[in-house]
Amino acid sequence: MGAGVLAVVYGLLSAATWGGGDFAGGLAARRAAVPWVLLIGQLCGLMLLVLLALLRGEPALTLSAIGWAAAAGAFGSLGLAMLYSGLATGRAALVAPTSAVISASLPVLYTAYSAGLPGPLKLLGFALAL
Repeated sequence: MGAGVLAVVYGLLSAATWGGGDFAGGLAARRAAVPWVLLIGQLCGLMLLVLLALLRGEPALTLSAIGWAAAAGAFGSLGLAMLYSGLATGRAALVAPTSAVISASLPVLYTAYSAGLPGPLKLLGFALAL
């Protein structure tokens, strides 16, 4: 299997996983308080990551890496809290695409700022994707 095919397969699996997780989180937030949904979800993810790191024999994290991971986790949790709150209100048709566009746009805008604008074909691809 070629690298291009693997990229497409991994991309589709990633989209299905993220979409399924967001759907399940929004559904859970309708039945329980958003902070509890976040806490349980984040703890499950943390346990899985620690288990995988131990199984792979990954080296211990530096203090700097732990700080960056904590900051990323805090901002990610804040974003998920907003998404789940919006989904729990029943406005998924508005909340889900808005969240997706913002989530996709921020890394593209940061990269354009820090590394310069991509070529015209890539810009067209970004515009079509968004």
